[in-house]
Amino acid sequence: MERHARRHPDAEIGPTSPNPVERLTLALPALRHLEARQSASIDWDKVTGRLGTDLPGDFRAFADRFGAVVIDDFVRLTPPGPEDCEQFLRDVRSGLEILGDWSRRDMSRGYAAYPRAGGLLPWGDSLEGDMFFWDTSPGDPERWPTVIATRSDVWSVFEGGMCDFLTEWLNGDPLEMWGLPPIHPVVEPA
Repeated sequence: MERHARRHPDAEIGPTSPNPVERLTLALPALRHLEARQSASIDWDKVTGRLGTDLPGDFRAFADRFGAVVIDDFVRLTPPGPEDCEQFLRDVRSGLEILGDWSRRDMSRGYAAYPRAGGLLPWGDSLEGDMFFWDTSPGDPERWPTVIATRSDVWSVFEGGMCDFLTEWLNGDPLEMWGLPPIHPVVEPA
């Protein structure tokens, strides 16, 4: 079963939140304590050159401000870091291999792995085996929706990017929307 969900991103936290990263920071205030960890800039030209595509602005802004984090001992985000993008690229390759395996077993609900046209590109996972992808079919990275593949084989589409998805997860009913457990606004460096 595939589910689709999207609420207005300001529904829970107010219209004064100007962008997805700020909205997420309002839903997850502990992120502010991690801002000082980033001391240098990420070489986005190198990262996107190696991937062969640009990445959404909210993901880049999140990575530049907060780096790799684990939310509530459950959600793992490992964007590239200022000194090393290799771990991020290894995580992407691993996610693509998993999706490719699912596809060969006819378990990917018809989704293909990036770099195939419209393929899924992983951006995070849970420590329990759930995976989070961008659907690259809308070409423009700013329009890539989030595809959720849960360990219990529930596939869902959220018509928004990483930060809005995480904000909605923190504020909403994730079990009903995506087959995911609730997460609490607790975060630590990964």
